[in-house]
This record gives sequence, structure tokens and C-alpha cells, in this order.
Amino acid sequence: MLNSHRFTGRSAICLKEVAEDPFITLVSNYSFRSITDSICHSAGFSPKIAFEVDGSLMEEMLELERGIDLLPLYMIKRPHLGTRNLSMLKID
Repeated sequence: MLNSHRFTGRSAICLKEVAEDPFITLVSNYSFRSITDSICHSAGFSPKIAFEVDGSLMEEMLELERGIDLLPLYMIKRPHLGTRNLSMLKID
């Protein structure tokens, strides 16, 4: 999420708190997409998908404040990504 998101400054959230937020998800042929869907369904909601993108557009869409997403840690920690404007939260 962007540093300007309403959860900025918090160390953790309950996943249900983002049930109404627009999600930017990977297209369905990415394996992590099914994991995201499953995690959301386990929390009692289906993600409200605003955009489906491939991995190369994910960061740009997040930085343009088009929505939020669950990302694997390896995607966030890739050195070539300019994630300076993004924050991570633990999900309880």
C-alpha cells in the first residue's frame, strides 16, 4: 500500500479491514492470484478487483493509488523495484 494509505503508521491490520478496498490483482494465470483469492475468502470476503495486471505493472498501479494488494515478500524486496512509496503491514 502507499505510504499515504489510511493504515500507514499501523504495524498490523485484520484482513477484513480491507474488504471494501479496491484490489489490484495479478491476472488469474499467476499462481499467487489464487493464493490471494483464497486468503481473502478465508477472511470472509471476495476481493473487489479494480484491476488485473501482470507482475510488471503491479508496482506502478499501487504507486498510482489505484488500489491495494497482497504481495509475496519476494516481490516487495526485489532490488530493482522503486518501492520507496510503499508500506507493508502484518496481517493478523
